[in-house]
Amino acid sequence: MSAIVLHYTGCINYKDIMKLCNVSETSAKIREDRIKLLEARNKFCTSPLEKQVYDNFKDFIKNYKKEIYQKRNNFLEIIDN
Repeated sequence: MSAIVLHYTGCINYKDIMKLCNVSETSAKIREDRIKLLEARNKFCTSPLEKQVYDNFKDFIKNYKKEIYQKRNNFLEIIDN
């Protein structure tokens, strides 16, 4: 559960973390607490290691966000009709 990946996918609440990472509610809530602290500092991709992790996952992040966007648009089309 890399903080950088969670941040850039927008999965910062425990329910989203559970779904994305397939972890228990307890684990996801612990990670959510940490993410809240990191989000408040807003210092992502500042270290070389974080940049490397981001580079390794950027295609995943892009595809995940695209999938979420498409699901949202499909849902909005359904309720508009």
